Parts: sequence; structure tokens; C-alpha cells
Amino acid sequence: MVDPRRVLNEFYNLCVEARGDFDLYRSMFENDPKKTTLCVDYAPYFFNDFGRIITRSLVLHVCHTDPAGSGSKFNPTTNYILQNLTWPSAVRANLARYNDLLMIFRAKVESARSKRIAHTDLHSQMNRLGAMGAFNRGEHAKFFADLQSFFDVAYRHVFAASAPPIAVGSSTDTHKVIRAIEKAILYDRCDRCTEAQRANATLR
Repeated sequence: MVDPRRVLNEFYNLCVEARGDFDLYRSMFENDPKKTTLCVDYAPYFFNDFGRIITRSLVLHVCHTDPAGSGSKFNPTTNYILQNLTWPSAVRANLARYNDLLMIFRAKVESARSKRIAHTDLHSQMNRLGAMGAFNRGEHAKFFADLQSFFDVAYRHVFAASAPPIAVGSSTDTHKVIRAIEKAILYDRCDRCTEAQRANATLR
């Protein structure tokens, strides 16, 4: 029999990783549009490639709410937790409510995962179809709030304690990268600075 404590602990690790990537994405591409533009203008190849990579990673994280699996192969997902662990009817209903919300958002990005990221659909690739999946502003943040709520319900029942947050404090240090680029641009404009002075000042 599967130990629900172990399942939830491992599921928590996956949630923390997903939320960390989400916070990284937002810190670089959403929190301060002016600084995003500054970085992209300074190193367009790097930051555009990074944006593509982190966006694909987030789509895969969202789709970790995959079906539970079958036979001897199961996925550590919300569906697995809901369907394969034992819950009182009231707890199950609460989990199902949050899981339904997660599935609504998943459906909005699933085609990107199945046709362009995890797999490459021949028709989509040959016809150079653009972005697959769209959602309204703020819905991605709500997905992670609903994920926390789902985990809260499951954890509280299994451990008889409050669940830890999936958002870890100081999970990113993007501000240091942005600051280094700001300083690099500033010192590049300094006619009196030597290359060594510029490098030392930027790396401080």
C-alpha cells in the first residue's frame, strides 16, 4: 500500500520546483517591464532564449497535473492524489473542487505541451503554427494559488498540521543579474573607466 505521507512529500517537492520556476519567470519577464526591456536589449539572444526555455518548463510543470496513470505506472499528480489515495467524502469533495480548477487552466496550455514541447506534432511543425494555448492575465498566478489550496487540503488531512507553502522566500536572485547589467551599461558609457575598473565595478 502506498504511504500517503511519502506521496505528499514528493508531490510537495515538485510543487516547490514548479513555483520556483514561476517566480523566476515573473521576476525576469513580468515584475518590471522596463528592466526586462533593458536586459533583452543588452543581450537579446540570451534573454529571448531563456524566456523560451523557462516558458516551456512552466508548461510542463502545469501539465504535471496529468492523469493518474494506470497499471504499475503512476504519475505523482493531483489526479493521482485525488483518485488513488483514501479520503473522507468531505475531503475528497474539497480536493475535487480545487483539482477541477487546476484542470481548467491545464486545458488552456495542454496543446502546447502535447504538440510542441513534450512531443512534436508533424502538422503543427510543418505549418509553423504559432503559440498554442492562451489564458487571461493573472490566470497563471491563480493556478499556483489553487495548487497551494489543493495541497493544503491534502496535507492537513494526512499530517493533521498546516501545509508548508510551495512558494519559498528568496527563491530567486534575478535582481542581482539585472543590477549587474545596469551597472555594465553605466560603466560602458564611462569614458574615463578602464576595462578592469568596469569589470570590478560590475561584479561587486
